[in-house]
Amino acid sequence: MANHHIHFQLPTHNQHIHIISRIKDDLRTIWGDMADHMVNRSLEDLGLINEPSLEETEKVIDLLDTRTFPLFLKQHIANRKTRLYTRWLREERERVAGWGKVGVSILNK
Repeated sequence: MANHHIHFQLPTHNQHIHIISRIKDDLRTIWGDMADHMVNRSLEDLGLINEPSLEETEKVIDLLDTRTFPLFLKQHIANRKTRLYTRWLREERERVAGWGKVGVSILNK
């Protein structure tokens, strides 16, 4: 019987940046290249220079919802975007929590 090796990498702090990239990509369909500026402005307003953690990403979403979206989007579209980005954040938190459970179960064997 052959030896099987399982290789996996636990997520690191900076792997959460893809949520910000997904938000920029989604908003680009509305604002074009201005989407990067809008999201980057929210990052700057929060003093985030490096890649945001999940908690910091949540603050970015809140800032977009409370300050940016009301200026540029109709309420129903803003609500839809906020729900979508919050779902992405929740899914990422679940993914990270799942990795922790996998890592613990493998280490306990």
